[in-house]
Amino acid sequence: KDLTSSNMYSVLTILAALVLLPFGALVEGPGLHAAWKAAAAHPSLTNGGTELAKYLVYSGLTFFLYNEVAFAALESLHPISHAVANTIKRVVIIVVSVLVFRNPMSTQSIIGSSTAVIGVLLYSLAKHYCK
Repeated sequence: KDLTSSNMYSVLTILAALVLLPFGALVEGPGLHAAWKAAAAHPSLTNGGTELAKYLVYSGLTFFLYNEVAFAALESLHPISHAVANTIKRVVIIVVSVLVFRNPMSTQSIIGSSTAVIGVLLYSLAKHYCK
């Protein structure tokens, strides 16, 4: 009844896991052992399956925390402001990946990122002038 955003996200995560785990086991189960062995044997892993399990736990925890923060932000921001912040986040990720990892940007990526930045700028200006 009186769930906070954090509690709501936790309940939704647990319910989703309970509902989807049987389907995941049914669909992925037969090939799971072979896939685990192949991933654990990757040369970048020095400790095999133990290191892979550690990375999977880290990945799951960081994704959970990311969504927890997103739910908390949605609770304190207007949905449009949240959408704008999410758009800016995506643009920042693209720019950082270009600068840090030297990923090339296609013309379509440049146009899309520019459109997002211009849209956020126009939204911010309109919000400022309409106060």
